[in-house]
Amino acid sequence: MSDRKIHISAEQILNIGRKRRRRRPVVTPVARAELPPEELECLKIRLVGHVVMPGDNSYEAGRRLFNRRFDPHPSAIIYCMVERDVGLCLDAVRRHETPFRLRAGGNSFAGYSGSDGVIIDVRGLNDVSIDPGGLFAPVGSGCSFAKLQSILDDQELHLPLGDAKDVRIAGFVQGGGFGLTSRTYGMNSDQVLDVRLMLADGRIVRASDTVNHDLWWAVRGGTGGNFGVLLTTRYRLRRAPQQNPWCLGWRLWRDADLENAVSGLMTLQDSFMRSGAPIEMNVSAVILYLAEAPAGVPKMPWMIMWGTYVGSESDMDALLEPLLSNPGCWPRFQPLLGGRHRLKFDRCGRLVSRDLKPQDWRSILSHFLANTPNRQSTLQIDAWGGAINAYPRESSAFIHRDTAFNMGLTVWWQTKTQEAASKSFLSSWSDLVMPFWNGQIYQNFPTADAPDYESNYWGAAFPALAAVKHKYDPDCMFDFPQAIKPGVQSSVTWPPRVVESLRQPIMTGA
Repeated sequence: MSDRKIHISAEQILNIGRKRRRRRPVVTPVARAELPPEELECLKIRLVGHVVMPGDNSYEAGRRLFNRRFDPHPSAIIYCMVERDVGLCLDAVRRHETPFRLRAGGNSFAGYSGSDGVIIDVRGLNDVSIDPGGLFAPVGSGCSFAKLQSILDDQELHLPLGDAKDVRIAGFVQGGGFGLTSRTYGMNSDQVLDVRLMLADGRIVRASDTVNHDLWWAVRGGTGGNFGVLLTTRYRLRRAPQQNPWCLGWRLWRDADLENAVSGLMTLQDSFMRSGAPIEMNVSAVILYLAEAPAGVPKMPWMIMWGTYVGSESDMDALLEPLLSNPGCWPRFQPLLGGRHRLKFDRCGRLVSRDLKPQDWRSILSHFLANTPNRQSTLQIDAWGGAINAYPRESSAFIHRDTAFNMGLTVWWQTKTQEAASKSFLSSWSDLVMPFWNGQIYQNFPTADAPDYESNYWGAAFPALAAVKHKYDPDCMFDFPQAIKPGVQSSVTWPPRVVESLRQPIMTGA
């Protein structure tokens, strides 16, 4: 008898099962999605970067995500240092049909930058090149806020960024990118001149307003990991403006304190969320527990308002006067915020497009104070509007252009018992704010239990996004639980320029 091996595909096995219905084939489950050892050895030789495998010294640290709620055990972590590394990785996972995830900072709230398959990590693509004369900068997708902000500060230039130092550009910009000065200048994605992506087949394409317009539109708001591997983003920069940070506080210890906080929130809403409010004022409010004195003193609840004013300090003081006049306001408040390292967390975020009444704010605050299962929970309210809403809605896939504020509750835990209580609190809060919600969710704060993620994240932009997906990634190689699925072009009627661009062939060469 010949010792020749016979290979039977999964499709053939299924067909046998259909013909012989009484006999079900026994299929041995695969323990993990992994590349063959010989492929990994070849990658180790050819990569400028490196491969980390289970058992390696750096594996435990490398596999972990920012949110310790997720505990992925990837079969391999491949760190790319140059663009060619990305191409080698995509070629390998494509040929072997191996599941993979893209990762830059590992900060996905829903854990989508981790898996038990292969992780393609692009944090090594972190080059920044500033053109101070032309006021633009190509930025590598793996560049962190800390690095980019430092370089911009040295050149006295500005770009809307957040304050989390280890967040990387790739995920931030593709989800829109709400920054500390976004009410003044718009979302981070609104500053993009062009992008370079590597597609599933290894081709590198450039997308801008005039070249591959549909992809340029989709990447800015269509969420990371959907269309290809973002390599670089070229930003439009501004001369660094005068910026003044500020912070106010309200105690939330007694019944009277609650009314004072409601008054402060109504002033915030009237002064900085409505149409016509000064775009120079960037403002957030957070409800949380703080220790007023050194260790040993129990944490007590506070409402903190803080932000950045783009302009002179005297102008800022005049605009803050209505808030300062509210009863219970502590001016020049400087809280010491403790870290929550190694804690697991979940978050429910909701966008709101209308004014709330005093009883609405009262119910939100009262629910938080009465039901939080521990003193780690935080409720944050970020004022949007301004330049965010002024950007044309059809000009990017980030369509949340009628939002007054983003409101999100974050719960933290360590044990299973704490997890159950925290998630119950999160669920009850979601029910409470349902009447205020406009049906949309900021896609950079994804949640696995979004009621209808396609509508919640992308709304009217989704049909066009599905068509862009079909054009640039027809086999859906870039996939994760809330990925955009390829759709047909014939169903797309908006935006007009995207509809027209979808008819054009992909322009390569970058």
